[in-house]
Amino acid sequence: MSCPNCGGTQTDINELDGSTCCLQCGTVIDDAPFRTTLDETTGRFTAREAKEKKTVLLDNFLKAAAFFELPEDLIARGKELIKEHKPKLKTIHPREVAVYIVYAVSHQWKPFWNLQDFVQVYPIPLDIRYINSAHSIINKEGQIVKWRTPQQDLEGFILRLYPIIVKQVYKDSPKIARSALTLPNLKEKTRAILDLAGRYNLNTGKKARPSITAAAMIAGLWIRVTSLNHKKRKTRPISALRWFNYSEFVPVVLFGRGCLSSRLDEYLEFLYTCATYIPWIKNLEKRFVHYHLQDILQLYGSSKPAWTLTLDHYEIKSFRRSREAREQMERWVTLAQSHLDQGTQPKDCDSLEYCIFKLLQFGFEEYQIIHYSHGYIRNMAHCLTLRDTLDSYPKQKDLEKASLDENDMNEQEVALYLN
Repeated sequence: MSCPNCGGTQTDINELDGSTCCLQCGTVIDDAPFRTTLDETTGRFTAREAKEKKTVLLDNFLKAAAFFELPEDLIARGKELIKEHKPKLKTIHPREVAVYIVYAVSHQWKPFWNLQDFVQVYPIPLDIRYINSAHSIINKEGQIVKWRTPQQDLEGFILRLYPIIVKQVYKDSPKIARSALTLPNLKEKTRAILDLAGRYNLNTGKKARPSITAAAMIAGLWIRVTSLNHKKRKTRPISALRWFNYSEFVPVVLFGRGCLSSRLDEYLEFLYTCATYIPWIKNLEKRFVHYHLQDILQLYGSSKPAWTLTLDHYEIKSFRRSREAREQMERWVTLAQSHLDQGTQPKDCDSLEYCIFKLLQFGFEEYQIIHYSHGYIRNMAHCLTLRDTLDSYPKQKDLEKASLDENDMNEQEVALYLN
């Protein structure tokens, strides 16, 4: 084949891409042919790549273990976890899994650290979603990590919280003697507040660190306002709601300012409810309830308390909302049943009461409807109403049937239409 550019007949194969080129001017005469066979190095590269994928989780774990300075026995335990759960962890990012495994094997080595501490300290940003996925896989099967109550988490967390509490409690007067606010004293009062709150389910379903922080804030203020140095000085009353800078606690608590503020408000509301039933405490405001903390703990927090709160006096918000929703549902069911007994029906066809009325018409029992959600009641009532409507709708007549019935036309009517 001659070159279209110079007319030369000498050609050569390009080693880079396999194309045919003119030897004189370098013009590409023919493109490289399609490769139908793999290069001899392809097999070795694929095997090496597969081997690297198998060890990437182990490599990330060893890097995380070196960063956190894990001892050799914990590293061996981590390798066993990787080998045990590797088939189920293959779809999760290895960096997040490695950090979670470090946490899972070191919860006894560092008992005062939680998962958020490991994530916060690790220098590489991590996606918490994949860490939660690893937690659901590993901890569900082996129950490696157990839930700790605020009282159990207090022992180690108070060591990190104590300097911040001291700084915040005495932020307006750094020169005041702080001998009263010692670590054992703060821990004792914080534990007493947590125990009292636990009796009335205030810590149920709540994170431990925000609860400990809120209790320590109240305990720290009480220690200050009851100390001799504070009593000698004429100062304005300290408001627990406006005294603290929540941003100082966020790096340790690992939760936002809104979480700490709401938790502190819940504790103050609880203590305020306790104080309102003490006869000698008059004209009390919630923000100053820490001034009467000693009376509250003595009367309500002892092993045999002199006073207790009933459900009429105090109930946590989630329990109260659940009870109120059940009572409202019972009232709706009673009204719907009265309409059914009297032969009437609710006026508003879009109300939940009307949907309950329809379910009672279709044969549902009252005790069943009380446990249903609002959405389920509406959907079930609409479905049953639609089914009842379609059943009464006239069906298409069968024109191929051999016999006549009362709905068919007689011969005179047929003749009338034909003519």
